Amino acid sequence: MRTTSNSECFAASSGPELDFEMMLLTVPESLRFYFESASNIEVIDGLVGKLTKGSKTSPDDMGPNDLATFHKALLAAYQTQVDYWQFHKDIWDATWGVAIAAHNHSKQGQLTPCAPHEYAGELSIDYVWDDAFYYMHRFEHKPALKGGTLVTGVWARPRGVKLMCYIEDGVYDLSNGLDLDASLWAADHPDDNRYSVASEPLEGAQTLNYGLLHAAASHALKVISAA
Repeated sequence: MRTTSNSECFAASSGPELDFEMMLLTVPESLRFYFESASNIEVIDGLVGKLTKGSKTSPDDMGPNDLATFHKALLAAYQTQVDYWQFHKDIWDATWGVAIAAHNHSKQGQLTPCAPHEYAGELSIDYVWDDAFYYMHRFEHKPALKGGTLVTGVWARPRGVKLMCYIEDGVYDLSNGLDLDASLWAADHPDDNRYSVASEPLEGAQTLNYGLLHAAASHALKVISAA
C-alpha cells in the first residue's frame, strides 16, 4: 500500500473556494480539541506514542493521584484515536462510498471490495493515525482495468480534508494520466496518489462541509469508469 507523502500535499494543492452543495458531518469533540492548536496535537501525539509502545510501566516520578490523571489522559488520547478512525470512515462512506455505490448501480463495471486479509494492516487504528484511511476495490467486468485495484482514501489534517486515489496496476500510468477536473483535483501530485482540493480547515470547526469532497469523488469515479 502506498503512503501519503507529507504535508506538502496540502500546501501544494489548496484550491479556490468553490460553491458546492452543503453537506455536513459533525467533528467529534475530541478531534475539535486535537485540531485546535499545534500544542494540543503535540500533547495528544505524545500520549498516543505511549499507547502504541504498549508500555506496562508507569512514570517513576508520579504518585497515585498523578497516575490517576495520567491514565485518564491516556484514555482520552485513545478516544481521540478511535474518533479519528471513525471520522475518516464516515467521510469515506459519505464520499467514495456513495460514488462507488452509484458506479456499481450504473452497471458500468463492478467494483468489488477486497477481502480484509488482503490488507497489510491499513485498516488498523494505528495505521490510519500515522497515515490515512484507505479502502481497496477490485475492478470486475471491465477489460481495460480488470486485474487492477482501485485504492481510495481520506486524509484529514488541521488545514482540511483531502481525498486520494490511485489505480494499483503495477505501473500507475493510468491513474497518473487521469484527466481530472482541476477545480476538484490537484494537477500536480508529488507521488502516485491523486489528491483532491482540500476542504475548509478543521481548526476550530464543529462541522465538516464535505460537499466539495463528495463532488470530487463522484467526478473521479466517472472519469475512471470512462477509462
